[in-house]
Amino acid sequence: MPEKAFRSVFVQQLLLGSHLSATKGFVQVSALDTSSLAKHGVVGALGLCGAALMRGLNLIKSGDIELKAPANAKDGIAKLATRDVRTPVKFNMASGKDSKTACAFSDQNWGMPTRKFTSAARRRSIAQLQDIVELALISLTIGQEPDPNALSNAGSDDEFALI
Repeated sequence: MPEKAFRSVFVQQLLLGSHLSATKGFVQVSALDTSSLAKHGVVGALGLCGAALMRGLNLIKSGDIELKAPANAKDGIAKLATRDVRTPVKFNMASGKDSKTACAFSDQNWGMPTRKFTSAARRRSIAQLQDIVELALISLTIGQEPDPNALSNAGSDDEFALI
């Protein structure tokens, strides 16, 4: 297993924005061992982040969505920008109508990849999970994006561990 799996800048940003910022300042409950959960109980969140990232990249690759830098971007590169991205509408052959179902982030469309990403995250050691969380939390603490040089992906045959 690669030691640097799930450390891409994109996964770190998703983990930070979707899970860690929401659980920051958790209440310590000794019966639930929330301290340990906060350090390495992120397997499900990592699985969802990996699948969401894969979905987004697939939508861009297929041309279903197009990202544009905002008008105030310096040199055409937006440092932090919110995007107004909607689920693309596709023609549904069964209903004969336009529908968002084909591109929806649903269990039917993305359940299997999500479970594979979660399984790949589950194979990380507690120390590796703690490192992933700490790396994202550092960027939260200093208010910066994660350093891409520190987030390299080591080689692996498991495509779901490379993201």
